[in-house]
Amino acid sequence: MDYLRGSAIFMVILFHSNTLLRFGYDPPESLTAFNSFFGPYRMPLLVFLSGVIVNMSLRKSFADFTAGKLRNLIWPYAIWTFVYFLTIGSSYSIFDHQLYGSYLWYLIFVFVYYFISLLAINIPRLPLILIAFTLAASVPADIQTIQRFFFLWGIFMLGEWLYSKRSVNNIAVLHSRWIFLGIIPMIIVSSLAVSGERILYETGWIGGVIAGIFVIIAVAIRVERFCDMPFMAALSFLGRKSIVYYTSHVPVIYITVLACAGLGVTNPWIAYFIAVIAAFTVGTILVVIAKTPVGAVLFTFPDLRRRVHRRSLASTPNDSSRHRSL
Repeated sequence: MDYLRGSAIFMVILFHSNTLLRFGYDPPESLTAFNSFFGPYRMPLLVFLSGVIVNMSLRKSFADFTAGKLRNLIWPYAIWTFVYFLTIGSSYSIFDHQLYGSYLWYLIFVFVYYFISLLAINIPRLPLILIAFTLAASVPADIQTIQRFFFLWGIFMLGEWLYSKRSVNNIAVLHSRWIFLGIIPMIIVSSLAVSGERILYETGWIGGVIAGIFVIIAVAIRVERFCDMPFMAALSFLGRKSIVYYTSHVPVIYITVLACAGLGVTNPWIAYFIAVIAAFTVGTILVVIAKTPVGAVLFTFPDLRRRVHRRSLASTPNDSSRHRSL
């Protein structure tokens, strides 16, 4: 599962390195086409995987569930929205809604999806999946945020529903050779995206998107035996530390592109690869920094209840010390 999430984050970083080139360069058409090819599956895969793990969170008490989501989703959203405001979002007013709909939208969406799953814990998922996709289809195309919300909610619940039946690795269809017939609709959808057709979050193409997600997971299951290879190990690491790379990459890429343009780098491909390398390098440095108490605050709010509990245990004499005092 880690290398699947890592693959999605890898594609997200490649995509934003492409789009942010516009701040200093004209992005090469071939590069834009490459990123458009994977566009229909990039965020849906990430959201699907979030749905897969929601069942573990639903076993917690409401207090622990809420505290965990606030600490691990809303807190890093707030911290990195501020960083975004200081860098690429500096042209926005602090009250501009576009500032809060930045690349970090995924954290807010998943936060809401988690609570919907909690509140609707006793409602069958299949009807909710159908409702989500129906709502996505009914939203006008120009209201893209709402359309995207409902579309990905359906994808999230699809992951949750499948995992509630059995582990993703044990879903029979993913081990069948017939699953690779899904490559056909996958390539059709990707080709249309490259040609400029509006594919992202369009319910009419949901079959191709789901087929693409299943094909990607099926491939991942089959290459799992190679998980010790350096590239696979790197993807797994990226997946385990996805919150660090996801939250930090856009400001790093933006600053790097501006620096390249300012230093006279004229080739957009060179600037692109420098930006990609910078995003992964700074992200890895932040992973190390996040191991310290101060650095960890950049990505998760301290668990104050656990600290209070530890202090209370430390201040309470154990039985042996009481016997010694007697």
